[in-house]
Amino acid sequence: WISDNIRKNKTYYELNLLHFLKKNADFSTVIDIGANIGNHSKFFSEFGDKVFSIEPILKNFELLKKNAPLAKAYNLGVGNTFGQIEFISYQDSLGNSYALDAFQGEIHDWGKDISKELVNVVTLDSLDLPSPTLVKLDVEGSELRALKGAKKLLTSSKSVKLCIEIHEHK
Repeated sequence: WISDNIRKNKTYYELNLLHFLKKNADFSTVIDIGANIGNHSKFFSEFGDKVFSIEPILKNFELLKKNAPLAKAYNLGVGNTFGQIEFISYQDSLGNSYALDAFQGEIHDWGKDISKELVNVVTLDSLDLPSPTLVKLDVEGSELRALKGAKKLLTSSKSVKLCIEIHEHK
């Protein structure tokens, strides 16, 4: 869906958000968590210095590396513990991927052709990334876990800004 939107409009997906961030945040060191196919990571790379992109779904990760080759990419999930978690993805809408336990095991009707993938999960702090100037977090219901695993990173600078897409369990 995101790829179709980019091709149709011949520009970045969520361009208004990206322009807002460009005006209001420093792109010197950006961490893009839930980077998907690299739309935001590519934008950050064009206007910033260092971009670290994290994407758990392998198919998305492969596209991320092609779309945002300047970003350092990690094929991982992030949380507040280490281990493996089962993720759900939809072949017709890979942007809707999420950790199955993020919604208490409930599988949402967010696309067609559901598949499951076992993903390695680490804490963001364990990646030993440099102090960020911007953290973009889009993790479909796992926001709090990701933040709890990033305490050291998020307190390493007083000027870090966060952009968080929040999903509630209903």
